[in-house]
Amino acid sequence: MEINTLLELLFKKKYSIDTVNNVVFGSGSINKTEIAIIGTTNEAYIGIEMAYSFVDILIDIIEHKPKIPILLLVDTLGQKLSHYDELLGLNVYLGHLAKTIELARLHGHKIISVVRNQAVSGGILSTNMLADSCFAIKGSNIGVMNLPSMARITRIPLQKLEKLSESSPLFDTNVENYYQMGAINAIWDSEKDMSTLLLAALDETNSDDRKDKGFKRKGRMKTKHIVSSINVALTEK
Repeated sequence: MEINTLLELLFKKKYSIDTVNNVVFGSGSINKTEIAIIGTTNEAYIGIEMAYSFVDILIDIIEHKPKIPILLLVDTLGQKLSHYDELLGLNVYLGHLAKTIELARLHGHKIISVVRNQAVSGGILSTNMLADSCFAIKGSNIGVMNLPSMARITRIPLQKLEKLSESSPLFDTNVENYYQMGAINAIWDSEKDMSTLLLAALDETNSDDRKDKGFKRKGRMKTKHIVSSINVALTEK
């Protein structure tokens, strides 16, 4: 879904955005609630310049708009794979971006993200997936690593991974699987009232219950037990 189409559905013309080098920023209003908007367009690959642009915008929001909700609308095919970005330490820049999102949360900003088109690899792991609640538009795409790439890196035969993907959502890349694993709170249908859906998301209590959702939806059956065991072990020390 195009970003202006989504913003129109969410804010009914009550929004204003600018776009610079595929970075989108601005604000919208629903029922007199102002919401900061940050995102990308054109399936942009996130490199060091874009990561720093995000950081600058986030810090400006933290400093000048205390506790305003933040809406992340990142459309990305992943981190930028170039010698320039890798040699300068793209992983550090993406880590810095992730920490800035956490800084905004610590300063009282409610953070909601919506996957509207493409959400791939490091580009999404350092942005939308760090929100308090992450949603996806029906028909959008989420993926961290496709099966051929996974086979090359792990040296597990592709045929075996394809077989595993038939019974486990961990091995396939689509919105429904990420919903089943608990990474996505809900899949939004554009035919519904999107403003109401966003307001409901803003009213939700902040809590990281992804492991519980994954267990309930039968997408991640062991995570909840493992986390509980670790917490018990830490408490006993």
